[in-house]
Amino acid sequence: MLFEELVSVGREVLPIHVTDNYLYLGVDTGDGYGRIYRYSLGSGDLEEVWSRGGARFSQIAVDHLSNRVVVVGLANDSEGLPRSAVFVFNPSSESVDVVTHQNTDEINMFKSVVYDHVYRRFIVGERGDGLDASNVRSSWPNGGGLWVIPYEDLMDYTRWVRVHEFVNNPEVTSVAVHTDNKVYVGLWRPGSVSKIAYSDLSNLVSWGDHVLARLNVKGHVDSKGNFMSQTYVTNTGDYLMVRWFRDLLFLGINVGTVGINVNSASGYLVGRYIVLAVGKTSLTTDIYLIDMNTATFSVVRADADGVVDGKRFLYDGKKNLYIGSVRSSGNAKLYRLSFDYGRVISLSVDPPVVGAGDTVTLTAVLRDVNGVPISGASVEFYEAHSVHSSPAGRLIGIRTTDGTGTASITHTVSASPERRMFFAVYRG
Repeated sequence: MLFEELVSVGREVLPIHVTDNYLYLGVDTGDGYGRIYRYSLGSGDLEEVWSRGGARFSQIAVDHLSNRVVVVGLANDSEGLPRSAVFVFNPSSESVDVVTHQNTDEINMFKSVVYDHVYRRFIVGERGDGLDASNVRSSWPNGGGLWVIPYEDLMDYTRWVRVHEFVNNPEVTSVAVHTDNKVYVGLWRPGSVSKIAYSDLSNLVSWGDHVLARLNVKGHVDSKGNFMSQTYVTNTGDYLMVRWFRDLLFLGINVGTVGINVNSASGYLVGRYIVLAVGKTSLTTDIYLIDMNTATFSVVRADADGVVDGKRFLYDGKKNLYIGSVRSSGNAKLYRLSFDYGRVISLSVDPPVVGAGDTVTLTAVLRDVNGVPISGASVEFYEAHSVHSSPAGRLIGIRTTDGTGTASITHTVSASPERRMFFAVYRG
């Protein structure tokens, strides 16, 4: 396993899209502009492809239906005023469409996002209280809100709905939709709120406390497939906890006790692993790798330069995890964590065009990096709706590969939108 620094640029680095040859980065360059750069994975060259005044990038959600990347954050409007913003990046043309909500201000900066495939909408978390109220021009001047943006109305801010404002107006640091039809959020406000809360997807107004965490330490939630992870520091004993769920089965690990120098803990799911980033008040980050199969952890890098959280991770679907960071001074870093396993899985669907009630056969082929078939391996098959930032959705079943590395499963397609996504996942 290799952890390396790739480039140093700007104050905040967010990986937003990766191809075989290029990695695209959303960067707050510290001069009042947000820029998107194209980074060559071969030569290491960095080239600007887009910029806008006041643009800041928080988190991405990939739209597979339209082959575009949705990024939430903040941007100046036509009058130069800061507004909550959605950036829609088209990788094929390297173009960006920006939509700003004219009734918001910097206090409402979008900080987190997830796509809800059940109701075809984006659920977006807002920044918390902390600005001088006399300077805001917002209809919601205290922050700490949760928004719903319908997929079909992504480009029309008048259709965006602020459905809830949390008590004490904390920042919504992360948001995840799990297979139990609930949405989980990380909430944080210095000296006031630090917890993970939950609500039914059909509600989003009534919230229960799932985990109470230590004040002044940000927690984090992530969900992929039938897995969900929760990372936080306990409000008693200062234990750094990583909890994960497979379906509704709870598992977890106590990484250890921490001192007062920790200000954030966030985990990102990659296959059978949770990549854990522990941000410290020294503005460095410790990176751990947790194996969910064995409930063990190891240190990947201690004191990586800059503050890292799970929203700044981007997995290429093969073996590389790209990690952005934040710095208050000096240049932020872009890192790459390369897993030492090298396996390739391909998936085919037959027939490719079906209607509700039709049966399809999903066939996955698993090989190592040298093209040798891997037999006796468990492959998970998922059915999902059109838009996801990662393999996620309803588990169809698990099959074992044969001597040719092939595993197949049949599935009856339910009533659906115009397009379905199928995923095959190997957690070896």
